[in-house]
Amino acid sequence: ALPQGWSSWSAGVGGGFGTSDSRSFSPTLSLASTASVSTAAGRAWWDEVFPANVSASAMIAADSLIAGQVLVRGANLAGSTPTYYAATLTRGISGQIVRVHNGVTTVLGTIRSALYLSGPWVRLTLDANGPTLGMKIQRMDTQQWLNGSGTWQTAETTAMVVQDTVIAQAGYVGVARAASVAGSLFLDDVTVRSLELTPPDTQAPVVTIHTPAANATVSNRVTVSASATDNVAVTRLEFWLNGQRQATSSQSHATWEWDTTTVPNGPQVLEVRAFDAAGNQGTSSRTLLVQNTPSLPEIPRKYSHIRIAQLAYSGNPMGAFEQNLLRTSVDLVIPNTRFLSTIDQVAPDTPQLIYANLSNLYFDFLVDWLNYADARNVSRELAFYHVTEPVSFSGNSPSSQPVNWFWNVARGSAFQTTSLQNLTVASRNNTSGLLNLGGVGEAFYIGYLEKFREIHWQWLRTAGSGWRGIVEYVSATDRNGNPTQWKTLNLVSDTTFGMTANGTMVFHPPQDWVTSSINSSQRLYHIRVRAITGDALTSPIARSLLGRDYVGANGSTTGIIPAFDHAADRDGDGYLNDVEYANRANGKNARFVYESRLFYPYYGQMRFATNPSSTIVHEWMMDYHQRLLASFPLADGLFIDNSGGRLPIGNTPIAESLSNYAVDYAAMLGALNQAIAPKWVMANTANGNQDTDHVIRETPASMEEFAIRPLAATWQQFLDLATMVQRRQNLVTPTPYMVIDSHPMGGSPTDPRTQLATLAYYYMIGNPDTTFLMFYGGFEPSSSWTRHWSPAAAYNVGRPLGNFRVWATGGDPTHPNLIYNVYSRDYENALILYKPLSYRLQVGTGTLADNTATTHLLQGTYRVLNADGTLGALVDRVTLRNGEGAILIKV
Repeated sequence: ALPQGWSSWSAGVGGGFGTSDSRSFSPTLSLASTASVSTAAGRAWWDEVFPANVSASAMIAADSLIAGQVLVRGANLAGSTPTYYAATLTRGISGQIVRVHNGVTTVLGTIRSALYLSGPWVRLTLDANGPTLGMKIQRMDTQQWLNGSGTWQTAETTAMVVQDTVIAQAGYVGVARAASVAGSLFLDDVTVRSLELTPPDTQAPVVTIHTPAANATVSNRVTVSASATDNVAVTRLEFWLNGQRQATSSQSHATWEWDTTTVPNGPQVLEVRAFDAAGNQGTSSRTLLVQNTPSLPEIPRKYSHIRIAQLAYSGNPMGAFEQNLLRTSVDLVIPNTRFLSTIDQVAPDTPQLIYANLSNLYFDFLVDWLNYADARNVSRELAFYHVTEPVSFSGNSPSSQPVNWFWNVARGSAFQTTSLQNLTVASRNNTSGLLNLGGVGEAFYIGYLEKFREIHWQWLRTAGSGWRGIVEYVSATDRNGNPTQWKTLNLVSDTTFGMTANGTMVFHPPQDWVTSSINSSQRLYHIRVRAITGDALTSPIARSLLGRDYVGANGSTTGIIPAFDHAADRDGDGYLNDVEYANRANGKNARFVYESRLFYPYYGQMRFATNPSSTIVHEWMMDYHQRLLASFPLADGLFIDNSGGRLPIGNTPIAESLSNYAVDYAAMLGALNQAIAPKWVMANTANGNQDTDHVIRETPASMEEFAIRPLAATWQQFLDLATMVQRRQNLVTPTPYMVIDSHPMGGSPTDPRTQLATLAYYYMIGNPDTTFLMFYGGFEPSSSWTRHWSPAAAYNVGRPLGNFRVWATGGDPTHPNLIYNVYSRDYENALILYKPLSYRLQVGTGTLADNTATTHLLQGTYRVLNADGTLGALVDRVTLRNGEGAILIKV
């Protein structure tokens, strides 16, 4: 229903306005118009006649190509020959001032944002003052205003002014949906004020924040209380956090319940804005320190002196040796999901964390985001970064695949789309004859995760005499994604000449093309080739069918990510048709916006770097992983790879800012950890730097992959790692867990020297309660644990009696200008020694050679602990080479 005191009119199928609770800017209802055809139009307006000189505005969700309008001086609105002026807005952002006179529309002016935008709420204002018509456009996510040059600025400005004298009378004020494209249009907060000759109200409200106090430290849930006063009246209070609107109230005194666990620990800027009827704004802000400590899970331990963590990826045999270690030595395991049941049976109290990766989107993870965004009517591009210039890439990984591979290829009945023959893998290159397009009553289905425009066919057998097929696309589905309507796809060109020659079909993606589920739960953009004459004996048989290789990889693992020219995209649909493409800037060769998405470095094609700046992306991440864990109930949490808090792209030119990446990524991890509680998150912070501190504050556990390299580390690198471990352990209280992984560089996982040096190095910097040693986990994550263990770790050295110290120092015997250091740490039952590689700045690094050995007297008698867990003879002195450790058991 419409709000009280409003009227409406519509033409076509749908298009009428009503109130909606599915999406709004304010906490209450919005105005919405939904239509299934592009010819639908509608209008809604106040029943009151307003003066000719007015300012009217409305919030518009700028996420579609539907032309949303704010209209003034309206007459004959309930019919097909209306008269009014309107400001029009579509995503992009693109704005127009139009005159509609007796049903005839004339464009008076056009403005376009130089920066492509899709998704945010935008306030569109039309000021009509005599013959002067001015349009203002303000994006609400950043509070910036579009200026006449198409760029965004912080100061209020008018985007465009035109002069027109045709419509001068008083009239109705309201909103409209111009005939454009099908779909839903959402508007909110429609306001109007007179511009007649009454003295303008220029005094802004005065805002007071009552709680919390400035510079306060806050945690958990906090009540924010604020009020405002004005010379006339306060019409709205808004609560903002770090530049993002959080809540709105129509009262002059209001509160907002703030869940501080949804933002990262550290400084946060709280702002309260007040508005009066004239649009004047008053603001008050303060900085608050959020400090929420993730609750630590209870992790049972096998030994009192050390904690052990292990990886168990798909190649691990999980045999008798591994199961025995689970019972006796391993406190934490990160397994392949097929091992969950076995590990639970053998060691039911040992936590199991399953692999996940938030830093880049690929495979089903990628499709899930796209489907989630579509279902919520938000831009798919929110989760990605986009290059602004052509960018070279190189890389590959098991989860990478070429951009021109289709994601679903199937053959079967033309009347139902389940139980079809899956030919997806075969479609990439096959000579077995599987890719037979079939006869009458059959169809050949092709799906891609985005709208596409090309199919490159190679044939084993071309179409025979009497066979003919038509190409169709899905234009409507039921609620489960099953196609309910297919339409003929108009081809721009077809060099296969009806599938009688190798060649390419090219088409422009239809505006009403919708995603559908065919032969799977994934919703993709599908077309099909449906046989209308002929049979399987005369039908064509493909060798391969591929899409557009927009990165030019040509089957390799290198190529160029193309940039998209938003300025050339005149209709703002994220696709350059042939005319738009011909007018693109030199070097910007992407046909679709999605073709400019940035790949995560080194991982290869179709693994896109995640942009964590949007709260909608955070919400999806939480939703996805809650569903993931529900499907693996034996898992105790998630091991999140690539979580150092820094996107390693160097100076790659991208459209989006990276300035808050570390904070945004950490906040996403923290939100996920809260969402899956009591299950929990461990972040792989490999090669992290100061940005990693944000991640540590937001998660109960981390893993520093490849950290301990006992046969490759100089004493300076040893000190650097020790400092980093200590700093991260002291960042928050209680102390978070930390897995310290090792790497056998310079040695071997089964070499006693490597094992003892690894263990000794760990004993120098570790904490028996909060840190875990992992023997060479990232080095061979899929191999047997016989290559990830030393029985010496089981020997009880007791608790540490203090920190490590320099025990001996001197010149390297092979190079006196290099300094060696021997470090020691006392434990209740042992003296631990470790000698890194010798080193001196600007001089060099020592070797592992035997002649680097130095001998040192001990102040007492000890037994040497061997790598196999046995004790050697009594000794009163020890000889250590560079990269060697010793565990000396007290007698």
